[in-house]
Amino acid sequence: MLAKSSERLRPIISASGSSSSGRARHNRTDHIVSFHGTLKREYIWPHGLANYQQAEAVIPEAFRDCSRNRPHSALKYVQPDEFVASCEAEHK
Repeated sequence: MLAKSSERLRPIISASGSSSSGRARHNRTDHIVSFHGTLKREYIWPHGLANYQQAEAVIPEAFRDCSRNRPHSALKYVQPDEFVASCEAEHK
């Protein structure tokens, strides 16, 4: 019987110095899961996109908006543009 792919990958992951434990893996990807949820809830679903081409038009703007305007938990829920402005003001 073939081993599960996760069992075959475990030695490779371990040799690379990474962890294959469940919680550690989730900690590294939680922000990605959160972003995908935001992307769907706030940018894709409200537009009622019918096909991939329509999504291609909306997604770049969603990335720009998230990168500049949406509050980020890593920045203590400050918008990135505001965070940059405050850092620049502090270091003048």
